[in-house]
Amino acid sequence: MLTQSLWLKKIRNRFTKEQFLNIETAHYYSHLHYCVPVWYNDTTSYPLKRLINTAHIRPLRISLKDCRYRLPRPQLLKICKRESPSEWVKYSLASMAIKIMNNKVPHYLFTILQETFYSTRRRPRIGNFYDTSNGKIGRQKLNCKLKFMDGIKFDWLEVDLNDNRLRILLKETFFSYPPPDKVWQHRIYHIGYLLYIDIYFDSLIIYWLSMWTFRLLLNRQSPTSTTNKQQLKI
Repeated sequence: MLTQSLWLKKIRNRFTKEQFLNIETAHYYSHLHYCVPVWYNDTTSYPLKRLINTAHIRPLRISLKDCRYRLPRPQLLKICKRESPSEWVKYSLASMAIKIMNNKVPHYLFTILQETFYSTRRRPRIGNFYDTSNGKIGRQKLNCKLKFMDGIKFDWLEVDLNDNRLRILLKETFFSYPPPDKVWQHRIYHIGYLLYIDIYFDSLIIYWLSMWTFRLLLNRQSPTSTTNKQQLKI
């Protein structure tokens, strides 16, 4: 991977950022993420995860020409619209499990997933999986890696979902950056939030000005009140 990243660094100036990201996806990440659900899981040691994350981030820094490490990793992933290795693992495993449970093929994997599968009355269309492993070796089983699917909020069990729709829903669930068709919704949300803050502070300013004016009018003594006080003194 180090030699491939050096090769990418040499050809960076010959392509635009979008072209270079496509090249990274085709010739770098296709090798880095090969069979990643098998060897990247909860049992993976922290030093190995750190090396994988470093190898994952290095081409993104090359694409943005951030050789001095000024941008943090979450910002790099958001700008390049790239998921982290852990997010990609969850996406791949969830997509595989949903397709197996709905299509019931291959039958061997379907029977394995049935061992730890359950659904509740409140969410009958959203299945869950529990972990039956007692050690690190047991966590390598496919049905013991799917406990994270409790975070899925959309109905997927026995529901007619095409591949495109399923891919969009899973990206919304597990990826930190919004998918392309949801970017405008996030922008509208941020604009609405800024307008709400602006209106809130304007209303506070108007409220305090009105209260200050009201108190000023109360403190001022009118001519009729002063004449009445003088008459009472006499």
